[in-house]
Amino acid sequence: MVNSHGHVDHVSANGQFKEPVYLHEKDFGLCKQHTSSEFRKGSIENAKAYMDYATGQIRNILPNDFDEEANLELGTGNIVPVKEGDVFNLGGITLKIVEVPGHTTGSIDLIYEEENWLYAGDAMGSFLWLFC
Repeated sequence: MVNSHGHVDHVSANGQFKEPVYLHEKDFGLCKQHTSSEFRKGSIENAKAYMDYATGQIRNILPNDFDEEANLELGTGNIVPVKEGDVFNLGGITLKIVEVPGHTTGSIDLIYEEENWLYAGDAMGSFLWLFC
């Protein structure tokens, strides 16, 4: 698994995997902050009091079997640093790391070289360009 950057919506599940999870080292601190027990506790409370704007109702959006204590202890996972030019060879598919700082200092994208495709994280999108 490769995290495009260190924000909570990209890194919070890392601790569910034993395998390495790749992230630019410039976002390690952000990842640690966003996967801390304190940060997770705030996210859980927000999910319990989610405002459904379609209905105007506040509701709990957590699954019925959500294990709050286990979630609070997940941590960062086994994060491994990547940088500009690093390559993942997936047996005929080559993914190359491209640094795209801006959304976060360690934001990255992946280029699928054989097809010239770009897998972009949050560093690309019409809404984000409003703040550039």
